[in-house]
Amino acid sequence: MPEHTDARFLSQHLAAYAFARRFVRGKRVLEIGFGEGFGANYLAEIAKEVVGADIAPGNIPRARAKYPRANLQFVLTTGTALEFPDASFDVVCSFQVIEHIPEPSLLAYLSEIRRVLAPDGLCVVSTLNLANAMKPGKPYTKLIYHEKEFTAPELEALLQQVFPIVEL
Repeated sequence: MPEHTDARFLSQHLAAYAFARRFVRGKRVLEIGFGEGFGANYLAEIAKEVVGADIAPGNIPRARAKYPRANLQFVLTTGTALEFPDASFDVVCSFQVIEHIPEPSLLAYLSEIRRVLAPDGLCVVSTLNLANAMKPGKPYTKLIYHEKEFTAPELEALLQQVFPIVEL
């Protein structure tokens, strides 16, 4: 929740939404893993429609109550079995989520994103860069709730298995 979050951590998290915002004006947007909902609400300020999808049931009523917009809805669904027709969205965003997906499900997760994207759609993903998180001379321990942390080349190779064009 922005009002209860360290400013540095919040600004790092919001950077992904600021980056994606330039691509969503007038578009149909899906955010997978919306959490508290502030990012989906921020994108909905200029998007045609935003659907926030999350696996945590408690997030749905809280987000709906806090961010009531005609062009914004919050739904309960899993990223590996999205309950939307093919080509439903122009942009799919998933910020700080891919590292929580179990490795055997990563291709299913990304394939579902590709399936719900319009043919000329855009997927925007953010995650920590493992190479930057590991500091020379200091031990590094993967966060317990992360399934897989990626270096940039690892993430790029994974994305290239599903998407025809990948830019980091």
